[in-house]
Amino acid sequence: MLKRIILLFICTGSCLFFKNDVQAQLTLFKDNKTCLYGYTNDSGKWIVQPQYLHAEEFYGGYAIVGINERKGLLDTIGNVIVPLQYDYIIRENGWYVLKHDTVYDVFDPVSKKIMIKDFPHMIIAYEKEYVLFKNQDSYGLAAGNTILLENSIRIDINPRDQSAIVHYGPAYSDSIRIYFIQQRTFAPDTYSYLHWTDSNHYLAKKGNAYGLIDHTGKTIVSFDYTDIYLSDAENAPLVLQKKHNKGYDVFTIAGRKLNKKAYQQIDTASLLQYNIYIVTQKSKQGVLNTDGKLKIPCVYDSISYVLAGDYPAYLLHSSKGIQVANTAGNILHNGHYENIALLKPLYAPEPEYSYEEPLPPYIISILPDTSVIVLNVRDSTEYRSAAGEYADASYLLYSKGKYGMISGGLQQVVPPVYDFIFPFQSEHSYTTILQQGRFGILDLYGDVIIPPEYLFISENPLSDESFIFMTEDYLFGIKNTAGEILVEPVYTALSGYDPEKDYCWAKHADSSELRLIDRNGSLKSPLDFAYPINLASSGGVVIQATTEDLYNETYKTGVLDCNTFQPVVPFSYALIVPVNDSIYLCTTEESYTDSTYTDLYIQQMHLDSVTGCALLPDQIIAIERCYSWGYLKNGKWLVKPGTKPDVYGAEIRELLQMQSQTINSYMSDLYGGEYEITLAFDSTHIHTALSKLLNYELIRSFSNDQKRTFNNLYIEEDMENRLVLYDRDYVDILIQSAYEPDEEMYYGYRNGYASGGSETITAVVHTSSFGEIRSYSESWERASYYVHHENILYTITSNNQLKQLSLADVTNHLQHTAILSSLINLQLDSMEDIQLSCTDREQIVELATGYQFEKEGLLFYFEDERSQNSYEYEEIEVLLPYSQLILYFKKSAYLTELYKNSLK
Repeated sequence: MLKRIILLFICTGSCLFFKNDVQAQLTLFKDNKTCLYGYTNDSGKWIVQPQYLHAEEFYGGYAIVGINERKGLLDTIGNVIVPLQYDYIIRENGWYVLKHDTVYDVFDPVSKKIMIKDFPHMIIAYEKEYVLFKNQDSYGLAAGNTILLENSIRIDINPRDQSAIVHYGPAYSDSIRIYFIQQRTFAPDTYSYLHWTDSNHYLAKKGNAYGLIDHTGKTIVSFDYTDIYLSDAENAPLVLQKKHNKGYDVFTIAGRKLNKKAYQQIDTASLLQYNIYIVTQKSKQGVLNTDGKLKIPCVYDSISYVLAGDYPAYLLHSSKGIQVANTAGNILHNGHYENIALLKPLYAPEPEYSYEEPLPPYIISILPDTSVIVLNVRDSTEYRSAAGEYADASYLLYSKGKYGMISGGLQQVVPPVYDFIFPFQSEHSYTTILQQGRFGILDLYGDVIIPPEYLFISENPLSDESFIFMTEDYLFGIKNTAGEILVEPVYTALSGYDPEKDYCWAKHADSSELRLIDRNGSLKSPLDFAYPINLASSGGVVIQATTEDLYNETYKTGVLDCNTFQPVVPFSYALIVPVNDSIYLCTTEESYTDSTYTDLYIQQMHLDSVTGCALLPDQIIAIERCYSWGYLKNGKWLVKPGTKPDVYGAEIRELLQMQSQTINSYMSDLYGGEYEITLAFDSTHIHTALSKLLNYELIRSFSNDQKRTFNNLYIEEDMENRLVLYDRDYVDILIQSAYEPDEEMYYGYRNGYASGGSETITAVVHTSSFGEIRSYSESWERASYYVHHENILYTITSNNQLKQLSLADVTNHLQHTAILSSLINLQLDSMEDIQLSCTDREQIVELATGYQFEKEGLLFYFEDERSQNSYEYEEIEVLLPYSQLILYFKKSAYLTELYKNSLK
């Protein structure tokens, strides 16, 4: 990547030395009995006995080990090569800095000796006998223990010619000098900028002018330039802009001028971004090679470039037409094209952040008769319409701000005449086109199904063969793919149309109610509904609508069966939660603190005073009344609520085991340092008014308790099966919020990210008064990967206050923490190859990265110590079966309530 050189380079120790480190064969291992580290071979035999409190993996032939806060180095056969006498040891590129007391040493692995000893300042770079050091906020240079330079702001060393760039003042001031290390002298001049082009030459700046000097300080290119452009590519030429905008000159990095006369202009945008040298001479354009020679002569009116995968090309524009050349400067076809259209992906990316395959290197020329010529940049082959397939997929064409479409076999061509063609969604045969502010429909074959003549048009959500449109009068109707009107445009609001059941919701222009009609406008139901309403669909069978009580001015909700068009739940409820197509939880008041007003409808069965509901396997429905559960199957009670069996038999324990429901969670990835978290609660699992309260309280409590930074925290409502009611307001919002395609973002290719994170939040509601938040977060960066589990348990008190519970609360006694620690230690001791911290093993619960209750037992997570600062992460899981916990926690109220299936 090219970049304009206007900033000073900052040197670190890492820029000085590079060596290939080889991973040793010995493997770091910890003895869980002694809690000490040692090293084994591939067969597991101890080569270095466990004796170290601190130890690291071998790197570059050495490993850092330590005892009693003192550290040293081991070699690969287990010998102590540096004694254990240092406060800390830092591994650098090919060497080690060792600190003891207030002085520093340097260990050189090549000579296997301490090369610098008892140096008084922090060493940040080392090369042979020379060291770069830092003293408080300034830097210095030393030869052995002899200080050569100090009190500088920054020092950049060039080890190839034994010189250094020394900064004594702030950036952009003439306070930079060249220091010759072997001669231990300074060059006479000072500069405001210096940068090596090679080992013998520097780019330099004095005041506001750029030039080039050699390693002795002699001026090679005079300081007559105001800007400089430099490629990161090795040996690429330098482009310098003359003072007073008098053109550009091109030089080699050694200062040899490559042009006789100054170029009138150089396209620095393409130069900086793509290393493309488009130059202008006598108002004509050409292309320079990276050696500074003209690969394409300056005879063209303009030159643009196309980046198509690994095969970039130049478009050469002249009065005769357009030619295409490759990067070697060769013209790829005979004659001239009249115009050029570029390819774009036809389908919208799915998912949003997916990586797409690079487009093939094709360039399209559209002929006056709308046939096309396709040029393959890779092999200079030309295809004409229907002359042969060049790709398996279809593409959008883009030319001069307009869009068209071409099929893979060239049989169908839509010239680029539309303002926009929206990308096809996955498995959809139609898309929307936009022309002069009007919308129409285009199919995959390039045929215009409905001309762009409407203020708005969209695919019918209940049918693939019809479309909802809005006229100039803001009236809605429905057309089929043949252009025939199915529903006349006489409605100010309209829903999707179901052709099988022949119905849609509509509000006539002269009506204030919403009605259910057929395609001819006849009523399907005698009921009138207040407008606006909320519609909900489950498989397109059941419609939930809201009517208005004119006397009380309140909205009431019911359920209408769109097979019979009769109410299956009366329109008398404030809130209805559909569990599935035939089960509804209904509350008469929006009071989340009073669960006695909840009614349950199961097909024709009506149950009142329901405080909980859960769908279990085998078509079993768990129903709670006043915190007592019953179980219903096929309309018959297996166990009625309130029934207290003398013994929890196997069948009842199995029912109890199934009833703990997990609320759906949603994971959101964010490429960057912060998290964006979405908590999604599937409405089919929010079964009680009190559970709703608990869910929202859990979210609020979790949000307030976070120590991290969030971009947003919100609840996402499931809209997958919800009918949309199209009206003018909805359409205006839809159009205004429509995605405006950005060329680079929408059609470009994303680079990989260096760091990021994701977080999954799961809310578990065990009963209507007890729940927990399970947080599972992952974060990664270039050098490490980390997973963290977090569990926060809550209960709702008698006065409807949310109380957070600790693990000790759950086990109901403080001594249980010690009991858990001993149980976990027993499990760890029975496991092999465990690298877990032995610090405070008696309180090992506190070392857990997370825990959660499972059906089989209490699951703890621990981080494998060897995974720190590594790309690989290994997580240790310890499961404590309930059969073991029962022996210790018989009096635990919460454990008993949550997991009755494990208790007798």
